[in-house]
This record gives sequence, C-alpha cells and structure tokens, in this order.
Amino acid sequence: MNIVWFKRDLRIVDQPALAMAINHGPIIPLVIIEPELWEQPDLSYRHFKFYRDCLKSLQTQLADHGYDLHIEIGDARSVLSNYHEKLRFTQLFSTQETWNGWTYERDKTIHDFCKANRITWHEPTQNGVIRRLKNRDGWAKHWQDFMNQPYPNIKNKSPIPPSGIIPNAKDIGHPIDDNLDIQEGGTQQANNLLHSFLFTRGKPYTKAMSSPVSAFDACPRLSAHIAFGSISIREVTQKTHQRYDELKALPKTPDVKLWKSAMRSFLGRLHWHCHFIQKLEDDPSME
Repeated sequence: MNIVWFKRDLRIVDQPALAMAINHGPIIPLVIIEPELWEQPDLSYRHFKFYRDCLKSLQTQLADHGYDLHIEIGDARSVLSNYHEKLRFTQLFSTQETWNGWTYERDKTIHDFCKANRITWHEPTQNGVIRRLKNRDGWAKHWQDFMNQPYPNIKNKSPIPPSGIIPNAKDIGHPIDDNLDIQEGGTQQANNLLHSFLFTRGKPYTKAMSSPVSAFDACPRLSAHIAFGSISIREVTQKTHQRYDELKALPKTPDVKLWKSAMRSFLGRLHWHCHFIQKLEDDPSME
C-alpha cells in the first residue's frame, strides 16, 4: 500500500504524485489538516474556506474514479507514523511544494521520519521550480520544456460514494471572520474561470490588469486556484497557448489583436509565477 499525501495539489488532472503512485500499486489518498499551519500569520479564514472548497472538490473527483480520500487532523509526522504502524507502507508520494518557512521545517521532519523508517519519499514536480538549483543558466528552457510536456491522468475505476468528513474551521480551532464575500475554490470553479478568461473576459487584460477597478473582471482570478492546486499551472499554460494559436489563425481584426496581446501578457505572467517562486526556493531566508 502506498500513501499519496495531498498538500497543495488538490486535483486529479495533472497530479503527478497521484499518477506515479497508482503505477506502483494500490494507494491511500491522504489529506492532513495541520492546525499549527493554520495558526501561521500568513494564513486566514479566507484561505481556509478556499482550501476547504478545494478539498470537497478533490474528494468528489477521487470518489468518481473509485478512490476514497482519507482526511486526518494533526501534525503530519504523527499522522504518517500512525499510518505506518498500521500499514507498514514503504513509499510516500507528494508533489514538491515551495511554501512558507513553517512547511519547510515540517518537511525536514518528514524527511527524517522517512529515512528512519526506510520509506522512499517521491516528490515529483508540478511546476517549473527546480529544487537544489545550482545556477539559473537554462532555467527558462527547463520551464518551457516542462510546460510543453503532456500531463498524466489517472485510470478510471468504479465510482464509490465519498465517506470522509471534511472539518470546518471551528473543528481545528481556526478563527472565523464575518466576511462571506470569499472566492469559491475547487477544480470546476478553476475551469470555469479559465474558460471565461480565455474566451469572454480576457480581451482587455493587457491594459486592464493595472487598475483594481478593471482588473477585477479582466484578470483570470486563478491565483488562489494555482496556489492550492485545484488546477495545475501546466494545464493553464497549455490551454492558453492553444487559445493563442487559434487566434493567430484568425483574420487580423482589432479584436483579435487585443486578444492576442492579452494571451501573450498572461503567458508572461505564468512564467513569472514560477520565476519568483524559484527565488524563494533558492533562498528561503527571503521570507
């Protein structure tokens, strides 16, 4: 039995850790909700509400493909230790992530746990960030090569009803504010936003992004979805390239010119996303 630990990769399409684990045998999909993480100053109820939406979406996606999502509350090392006592699993799968200093320290403890218990921890990458990069020479080409690769999907099994209960903020002692105007999370929402940006909202993006008044509608609004992994940056990049190629084949009207400019601008910012995370990966003290 292999453990697939979902962190900020809450989807099944282009989820390399899930695809890799399935090729190694039977799996348990696992989410660990860590109360101490949600006490960190850079996280709020707004983040948790979005995260919880993404978990609901992930649970449904997995159940539709025949997998039951296990949901645990606690510190990751203790949870994984309990699973190891029961299952004696020898392989752990999770996508590589660059987040805050707390998660960096937590991952070091998981590395020690895996080493002590002879568990192989696989961390396939889900974006263009390279761990332990010696220098930046060739980084841009690596990013483009990664984004051009076909992404893995998982095989269908018979659907099952989801069984796990997803805790709310109160269950983990996280404070709740009274702001209900919060963006909804989940893969379906991410796909809806991407489609509406590429075909309806995005035409004025190049200029409209600079003002909060116009950016509200003209920007993709996918940042949170990419951050929590309800959609992969590779899927977003490939679909944007596809849209740009379709536009290039159209007659050169003023509207088409605006759309092409918008797609080029957005592709540049998708590149910047990984570029600046790479800086944090190379030098965590920047935080």
